[in-house]
Amino acid sequence: MYEKYKSLFDALSKQGGSSRSESETKEEIHPLQMPHVKLEGSESYASWAEHAETILVSRKLEGYILGTVQKPAEEDSKDGQKWRTTNALVRAWLLSSVSPQIAKQVERIKEASKIWRLLKGTFSRIGNEMLACKIQREL
Repeated sequence: MYEKYKSLFDALSKQGGSSRSESETKEEIHPLQMPHVKLEGSESYASWAEHAETILVSRKLEGYILGTVQKPAEEDSKDGQKWRTTNALVRAWLLSSVSPQIAKQVERIKEASKIWRLLKGTFSRIGNEMLACKIQREL
């Protein structure tokens, strides 16, 4: 899946050219490395989430998965375009950091924060009633 989004990562990293101001250059998004652990299911979720969040924090992009960077009301504004571009980068990165089967389940979701919440709700085992029932049956 990484190969599918590599061109997007590269294009977003090179976006803008040399005519950018100094403040815009400081906000440049650097290529994101893949986590060492791919999300395959509940067993790998905790490790994957820790690696993923650390990588995104290191690039100051955690707000896009935590939902603290809100989508601007005016999508055609400069802020709206920046949000859309950065959200697409984080979304593509998330999709490439999970197994193909999981990616197929969430690829239609357009906001990175919604993908993150769904993956957390599905695989974190926190508040997972189905898992609780399974464990209770086994006991």
